[in-house]
Amino acid sequence: MYSGDNGDQIPGNEGHNNPVGPSGLIGVGTLDADWVAGSFGSLLDGSQDNPVGASTNTALLGVFGDNVPGLPARLAGSIGSYAKNAGIYLCPADHSIDKHWKQQRVRSCSANCYVGTTPSEQRRSEIDFRYQVYKKLGDFNSRLSAADCMVFTDENPLSLNDGFLLITEPYGGGDRPAVNHASASSFTFADGHAQTHKWHDSLLGKPGTGTTDGAWLAAHITALSN
Repeated sequence: MYSGDNGDQIPGNEGHNNPVGPSGLIGVGTLDADWVAGSFGSLLDGSQDNPVGASTNTALLGVFGDNVPGLPARLAGSIGSYAKNAGIYLCPADHSIDKHWKQQRVRSCSANCYVGTTPSEQRRSEIDFRYQVYKKLGDFNSRLSAADCMVFTDENPLSLNDGFLLITEPYGGGDRPAVNHASASSFTFADGHAQTHKWHDSLLGKPGTGTTDGAWLAAHITALSN
């Protein structure tokens, strides 16, 4: 529905959540819209949220509108007006507790870093420029169809921070899907369908036993541009 209302554009995916951009919006200007605002503190080192309270604040999901109390500017590009139930952002199987607030976090999902990628995220330190970035539904093609490109999945709670799932081709980056469902993870794809995929080796903590998981994930993230 978002794409239908916004000229085929996919909701923006911005991982840095700069407090205020030059246009006065959350993100870096109007071109850097973000499907979800805020970055959670790390469960590994106890670092804190940005902005403060992001991990427990459902308003940063945009489900109550683009004007969030306590923020200096309104949200830009949130899908909250289409997904108004805050509960759908959190997998029922995710029971991770924020170290600082001692409460359950409000979101478990992130979006593929090659889908909806904003201009400031297209940096060689994160995005491999040999591979396609998908900003519109029309960008999908025979190399990778909308039915084969994953967009949303639950992220491993230990790496979950912003809504930007940094998994670069071939299977690099520091983020990983959460394995919440009997050795499997749930995914939604750009054409709107959802499916569960069962893992076999690296995603189950079995390094050196095979490359099945990495190959599947790489094939559903992006494809070579040309």
